Amino acid sequence: MNVCAVIVTYGDRFNFLKQVIQSCISNNVHKVVIVDNASYEESRLQLRRYAENNSEEIIVIHLPTNLGSAGGFKRGIEEAFKYRDCEYILLLDDDNVMFENCVNILLCNFRKFESLYGKDTLALSSYRINLDQLSNKAIKKGVFLGFQLEDLPGKFVGISKIRKIMSISANDASIELDTAPWGGLFFHRQLIQKYGFPNEKFILYGDDTEFTYRITKNGGKILLIRDAKIMDIDEKMGGESLNTNILTYLSASKSKIYYSVRNTAYFECHCKRDKSIKRKINKLIYILILRILSIIYNKKDNFNVINEAVKDGESGKLGYNIKYPL
Repeated sequence: MNVCAVIVTYGDRFNFLKQVIQSCISNNVHKVVIVDNASYEESRLQLRRYAENNSEEIIVIHLPTNLGSAGGFKRGIEEAFKYRDCEYILLLDDDNVMFENCVNILLCNFRKFESLYGKDTLALSSYRINLDQLSNKAIKKGVFLGFQLEDLPGKFVGISKIRKIMSISANDASIELDTAPWGGLFFHRQLIQKYGFPNEKFILYGDDTEFTYRITKNGGKILLIRDAKIMDIDEKMGGESLNTNILTYLSASKSKIYYSVRNTAYFECHCKRDKSIKRKINKLIYILILRILSIIYNKKDNFNVINEAVKDGESGKLGYNIKYPL
Protein backbone atom coordinates (compact mmCIF):
# COMPACT_ATOMS: atom_id res chain seq x y z
CA MET A 1 0.00 0.00 0.00
CA ASN A 2 1.67 3.18 -1.21
CA VAL A 3 1.91 6.22 1.04
CA CYS A 4 2.51 9.75 -0.23
CA ALA A 5 3.85 12.32 2.24
CA VAL A 6 2.92 15.98 1.72
CA ILE A 7 5.21 18.55 3.36
CA VAL A 8 4.82 22.33 3.32
CA THR A 9 7.90 24.48 3.85
CA TYR A 10 8.70 28.19 3.81
CA GLY A 11 11.38 30.71 4.85
CA ASP A 12 14.87 29.39 5.59
CA ARG A 13 14.10 25.92 6.90
CA PHE A 14 15.92 23.46 4.64
CA ASN A 15 17.99 22.21 7.59
CA PHE A 16 14.79 20.96 9.25
CA LEU A 17 13.13 19.89 6.01
CA LYS A 18 16.04 17.66 5.00
CA GLN A 19 15.71 15.65 8.21
CA VAL A 20 11.97 15.24 7.65
CA ILE A 21 12.53 13.99 4.09
CA GLN A 22 15.13 11.53 5.33
CA SER A 23 12.68 10.18 7.90
CA CYS A 24 10.14 9.71 5.10
CA ILE A 25 12.62 7.76 2.98
CA SER A 26 13.69 5.60 5.94
CA ASN A 27 9.98 4.88 6.59
CA ASN A 28 9.62 3.65 2.98
CA VAL A 29 7.26 6.43 1.92
CA HIS A 30 6.50 5.94 -1.77
CA LYS A 31 6.54 9.61 -2.81
CA VAL A 32 7.33 12.86 -1.00
CA VAL A 33 5.50 15.94 -2.29
CA ILE A 34 7.13 19.14 -1.03
CA VAL A 35 5.28 22.42 -1.38
CA ASP A 36 7.82 25.24 -1.34
CA ASN A 37 5.76 28.17 -0.04
CA ALA A 38 8.02 30.86 -1.53
CA SER A 39 10.95 29.97 0.73
CA TYR A 40 14.17 31.99 0.82
CA GLU A 41 16.41 31.73 -2.21
CA GLU A 42 19.23 29.76 -0.56
CA SER A 43 16.81 27.28 0.99
CA ARG A 44 15.05 26.89 -2.37
CA LEU A 45 18.35 26.18 -4.14
CA GLN A 46 19.32 23.59 -1.52
CA LEU A 47 15.95 21.88 -1.91
CA ARG A 48 16.25 21.86 -5.69
CA ARG A 49 19.70 20.20 -5.54
CA TYR A 50 18.53 17.66 -2.97
CA ALA A 51 15.46 16.77 -5.04
CA GLU A 52 17.55 16.29 -8.18
CA ASN A 53 19.61 13.65 -6.35
CA ASN A 54 16.46 11.87 -5.16
CA SER A 55 14.24 12.38 -8.19
CA GLU A 56 12.40 9.05 -7.90
CA GLU A 57 10.94 9.79 -4.46
CA ILE A 58 10.70 13.59 -4.31
CA ILE A 59 8.34 15.94 -6.13
CA VAL A 60 8.79 19.67 -5.48
CA ILE A 61 6.22 22.38 -6.19
CA HIS A 62 7.74 25.87 -6.07
CA LEU A 63 5.09 28.50 -5.37
CA PRO A 64 5.82 32.14 -6.28
CA THR A 65 3.99 33.44 -3.19
CA ASN A 66 3.34 32.07 0.28
CA LEU A 67 -0.18 30.61 0.33
CA GLY A 68 -0.01 29.79 4.03
CA SER A 69 -0.45 26.32 5.46
CA ALA A 70 -4.04 26.01 4.18
CA GLY A 71 -3.16 26.80 0.56
CA GLY A 72 0.09 24.87 0.78
CA PHE A 73 -1.46 21.63 2.01
CA LYS A 74 -4.33 21.96 -0.44
CA ARG A 75 -1.86 22.32 -3.32
CA GLY A 76 0.19 19.37 -2.05
CA ILE A 77 -2.81 17.07 -1.70
CA GLU A 78 -3.96 18.03 -5.20
CA GLU A 79 -0.52 17.02 -6.50
CA ALA A 80 -0.63 13.71 -4.62
CA PHE A 81 -4.02 13.00 -6.22
CA LYS A 82 -2.36 13.04 -9.65
CA TYR A 83 -0.61 9.78 -8.78
CA ARG A 84 -3.12 6.97 -8.64
CA ASP A 85 -0.59 4.71 -6.91
CA CYS A 86 -0.55 7.09 -3.92
CA GLU A 87 -3.34 5.43 -1.99
CA TYR A 88 -2.66 6.97 1.42
CA ILE A 89 -1.64 10.53 2.26
CA LEU A 90 0.45 11.60 5.25
CA LEU A 91 0.68 15.32 6.04
CA LEU A 92 3.82 16.66 7.73
CA ASP A 93 5.13 20.03 8.84
CA ASP A 94 8.68 20.75 7.75
CA ASP A 95 10.05 19.95 11.22
CA ASN A 96 8.12 16.69 11.86
CA VAL A 97 10.69 13.89 11.99
CA MET A 98 9.08 10.45 12.14
CA PHE A 99 10.39 7.74 14.41
CA GLU A 100 11.34 4.37 12.96
CA ASN A 101 8.37 2.31 11.75
CA CYS A 102 5.92 5.21 12.14
CA VAL A 103 4.33 4.71 8.71
CA ASN A 104 3.94 0.94 9.16
CA ILE A 105 2.24 1.51 12.51
CA LEU A 106 -0.17 3.96 10.89
CA LEU A 107 -0.92 1.51 8.08
CA CYS A 108 -1.52 -1.38 10.49
CA ASN A 109 -3.86 0.72 12.62
CA PHE A 110 -5.70 2.01 9.57
CA ARG A 111 -6.37 -1.57 8.44
CA LYS A 112 -7.51 -2.41 11.96
CA PHE A 113 -10.05 0.43 12.21
CA GLU A 114 -11.03 0.57 8.54
CA SER A 115 -13.50 -2.26 8.96
CA LEU A 116 -15.29 -0.27 11.69
CA TYR A 117 -15.35 3.17 10.10
CA GLY A 118 -14.54 2.84 6.39
CA LYS A 119 -11.74 4.28 4.27
CA ASP A 120 -13.57 7.49 3.50
CA THR A 121 -14.44 8.44 7.10
CA LEU A 122 -11.27 7.53 9.02
CA ALA A 123 -8.18 9.63 9.74
CA LEU A 124 -5.30 8.86 12.08
CA SER A 125 -3.20 11.38 13.98
CA SER A 126 0.41 10.50 14.77
CA TYR A 127 1.63 11.07 18.33
CA ARG A 128 3.81 14.19 18.37
CA ILE A 129 5.69 13.60 21.60
CA ASN A 130 6.30 17.28 22.43
CA LEU A 131 2.83 18.56 21.54
CA ASP A 132 -0.30 18.56 23.71
CA GLN A 133 -2.70 16.72 21.41
CA LEU A 134 -5.11 15.84 24.20
CA SER A 135 -6.39 19.41 23.92
CA ASN A 136 -7.90 18.24 20.62
CA LYS A 137 -9.89 15.54 22.37
CA ALA A 138 -13.10 17.53 22.68
CA ILE A 139 -14.50 20.76 21.27
CA LYS A 140 -15.84 22.94 24.09
CA LYS A 141 -18.80 25.28 23.89
CA GLY A 142 -18.78 28.77 25.33
CA VAL A 143 -15.07 29.41 24.74
CA PHE A 144 -13.86 32.69 23.21
CA LEU A 145 -10.44 32.58 21.51
CA GLY A 146 -9.48 29.68 23.75
CA PHE A 147 -10.47 31.65 26.86
CA GLN A 148 -12.99 30.76 29.52
CA LEU A 149 -13.29 32.40 32.91
CA GLU A 150 -12.55 29.25 34.92
CA ASP A 151 -9.15 28.97 33.19
CA LEU A 152 -8.11 32.50 34.13
CA PRO A 153 -5.58 31.53 36.85
CA GLY A 154 -3.87 29.13 34.45
CA LYS A 155 -3.71 31.79 31.77
CA PHE A 156 -1.79 34.11 34.09
CA VAL A 157 0.48 31.29 35.24
CA GLY A 158 1.25 30.67 31.57
CA ILE A 159 2.83 34.11 31.32
CA SER A 160 5.81 32.97 33.35
CA LYS A 161 5.73 29.20 33.01
CA ILE A 162 6.04 26.91 30.03
CA ARG A 163 2.92 24.89 29.37
CA LYS A 164 3.21 21.31 30.55
CA ILE A 165 2.73 18.80 27.77
CA MET A 166 0.09 16.24 28.66
CA SER A 167 1.49 12.77 28.20
CA ILE A 168 -0.47 9.85 26.80
CA SER A 169 -0.83 6.79 28.99
CA ALA A 170 0.62 3.47 27.84
CA ASN A 171 -2.92 2.10 28.13
CA ASP A 172 -4.16 4.53 25.48
CA ALA A 173 -3.17 2.81 22.24
CA SER A 174 -5.66 5.05 20.46
CA ILE A 175 -7.70 8.06 21.55
CA GLU A 176 -10.64 9.56 19.70
CA LEU A 177 -10.19 13.26 18.87
CA ASP A 178 -12.54 15.99 17.66
CA THR A 179 -9.73 17.81 15.82
CA ALA A 180 -6.06 17.25 14.98
CA PRO A 181 -3.05 19.21 13.66
CA TRP A 182 -1.79 18.91 10.09
CA GLY A 183 1.51 17.39 11.15
CA GLY A 184 1.14 13.61 11.31
CA LEU A 185 -2.39 13.39 9.87
CA PHE A 186 -2.83 10.15 7.90
CA PHE A 187 -5.79 9.17 5.70
CA HIS A 188 -6.93 7.39 2.57
CA ARG A 189 -7.46 9.50 -0.54
CA GLN A 190 -11.19 8.69 -0.39
CA LEU A 191 -11.44 10.90 2.71
CA ILE A 192 -10.74 13.97 0.58
CA GLN A 193 -13.31 12.86 -1.98
CA LYS A 194 -15.90 12.72 0.82
CA TYR A 195 -15.04 15.79 2.93
CA GLY A 196 -13.18 18.04 0.50
CA PHE A 197 -9.81 19.80 0.46
CA PRO A 198 -8.42 22.20 3.08
CA ASN A 199 -10.07 25.62 2.99
CA GLU A 200 -7.35 27.84 1.53
CA LYS A 201 -9.22 30.98 2.63
CA PHE A 202 -8.04 30.31 6.19
CA ILE A 203 -4.48 31.12 4.99
CA LEU A 204 -2.86 29.90 8.24
CA TYR A 205 -3.81 29.18 11.85
CA GLY A 206 -6.92 27.14 12.58
CA ASP A 207 -7.05 25.69 9.06
CA ASP A 208 -6.19 22.23 10.39
CA THR A 209 -8.83 22.60 13.11
CA GLU A 210 -11.52 23.50 10.57
CA PHE A 211 -10.54 20.68 8.21
CA THR A 212 -10.47 17.94 10.86
CA TYR A 213 -13.61 19.19 12.63
CA ARG A 214 -15.34 19.05 9.25
CA ILE A 215 -14.61 15.31 9.35
CA THR A 216 -15.77 14.54 12.88
CA LYS A 217 -18.86 16.74 12.92
CA ASN A 218 -20.06 14.95 9.77
CA GLY A 219 -19.72 11.43 11.15
CA GLY A 220 -16.04 10.69 10.53
CA LYS A 221 -13.48 9.49 13.08
CA ILE A 222 -10.03 10.77 14.01
CA LEU A 223 -7.90 8.52 16.21
CA LEU A 224 -4.64 9.49 17.88
CA ILE A 225 -2.21 6.56 17.56
CA ARG A 226 0.22 6.47 20.48
CA ASP A 227 2.87 4.25 18.89
CA ALA A 228 3.17 6.26 15.64
CA LYS A 229 5.62 8.80 17.03
CA ILE A 230 6.87 12.09 15.62
CA MET A 231 9.38 14.58 17.03
CA ASP A 232 9.05 18.33 16.36
CA ILE A 233 12.71 19.27 15.90
CA ASP A 234 12.24 23.04 15.72
CA GLU A 235 12.16 23.92 19.40
CA LYS A 236 11.19 27.53 18.63
CA MET A 237 7.91 26.37 17.11
CA GLY A 238 7.07 23.53 19.48
CA GLY A 239 3.48 23.29 18.28
CA GLU A 240 2.45 26.18 20.52
CA SER A 241 -0.78 28.00 19.74
CA LEU A 242 -1.15 31.75 20.15
CA ASN A 243 -3.53 31.42 23.07
CA THR A 244 -1.12 29.78 25.53
CA ASN A 245 -1.44 32.79 27.85
CA ILE A 246 -3.13 36.16 27.91
CA LEU A 247 -0.13 38.22 26.81
CA THR A 248 0.70 36.07 23.78
CA TYR A 249 -1.90 37.70 21.55
CA LEU A 250 -0.60 41.16 22.43
CA SER A 251 3.08 40.33 21.93
CA ALA A 252 2.97 38.42 18.62
CA SER A 253 3.40 40.00 15.19
CA LYS A 254 0.36 41.75 13.74
CA SER A 255 -0.01 39.15 10.98
CA LYS A 256 0.06 36.27 13.43
CA ILE A 257 -2.43 38.04 15.68
CA TYR A 258 -4.80 38.83 12.83
CA TYR A 259 -5.00 35.41 11.16
CA SER A 260 -5.02 33.45 14.42
CA VAL A 261 -7.74 35.57 16.05
CA ARG A 262 -9.82 35.96 12.90
CA ASN A 263 -9.80 32.25 12.09
CA THR A 264 -10.55 31.24 15.67
CA ALA A 265 -13.48 33.66 15.83
CA TYR A 266 -14.72 32.34 12.47
CA PHE A 267 -14.43 28.74 13.66
CA GLU A 268 -16.33 29.45 16.86
CA CYS A 269 -19.19 31.25 15.10
CA HIS A 270 -19.48 29.49 11.76
CA CYS A 271 -18.14 25.96 12.32
CA LYS A 272 -19.06 25.31 15.95
CA ARG A 273 -22.01 27.68 15.54
CA ASP A 274 -21.52 28.76 19.14
CA LYS A 275 -23.85 31.65 19.99
CA SER A 276 -24.13 30.75 23.65
CA ILE A 277 -24.44 33.27 26.46
CA LYS A 278 -21.32 31.73 28.02
CA ARG A 279 -19.22 32.63 24.96
CA LYS A 280 -20.57 36.19 25.01
CA ILE A 281 -19.63 36.55 28.69
CA ASN A 282 -16.16 35.12 28.11
CA LYS A 283 -15.75 37.48 25.16
CA LEU A 284 -16.61 40.54 27.25
CA ILE A 285 -14.21 39.53 30.03
CA TYR A 286 -11.34 38.57 27.72
CA ILE A 287 -11.61 41.71 25.59
CA LEU A 288 -11.65 43.84 28.76
CA ILE A 289 -8.54 42.07 30.09
CA LEU A 290 -6.73 42.50 26.78
CA ARG A 291 -7.72 46.15 26.67
CA ILE A 292 -6.29 46.80 30.14
CA LEU A 293 -3.08 44.90 29.39
CA SER A 294 -2.66 46.71 26.06
CA ILE A 295 -2.62 50.01 27.96
CA ILE A 296 -0.23 48.73 30.64
CA TYR A 297 2.23 47.25 28.11
CA ASN A 298 1.74 49.91 25.42
CA LYS A 299 0.26 47.46 22.92
CA LYS A 300 -2.73 49.49 21.76
CA ASP A 301 -2.00 48.85 18.07
CA ASN A 302 -2.05 45.10 18.61
CA PHE A 303 -5.28 45.40 20.58
CA ASN A 304 -6.84 47.18 17.59
CA VAL A 305 -5.72 44.29 15.36
CA ILE A 306 -7.45 41.85 17.70
CA ASN A 307 -10.69 43.82 17.52
CA GLU A 308 -10.52 43.96 13.71
CA ALA A 309 -9.81 40.24 13.52
CA VAL A 310 -12.70 39.32 15.81
CA LYS A 311 -15.07 41.45 13.76
CA ASP A 312 -13.91 39.91 10.47
CA GLY A 313 -14.05 36.35 11.79
CA GLU A 314 -17.47 36.64 13.36
CA SER A 315 -18.87 38.27 10.21
CA GLY A 316 -17.53 35.40 8.07
CA LYS A 317 -14.73 37.30 6.32
CA LEU A 318 -11.84 35.01 5.35
CA GLY A 319 -9.05 35.12 2.76
CA TYR A 320 -5.79 37.02 2.48
CA ASN A 321 -5.70 40.49 3.98
CA ILE A 322 -3.13 42.75 2.28
CA LYS A 323 -2.73 44.70 5.53
CA TYR A 324 -1.20 41.60 7.11
CA PRO A 325 1.35 40.00 4.74
CA LEU A 326 2.78 36.56 5.48
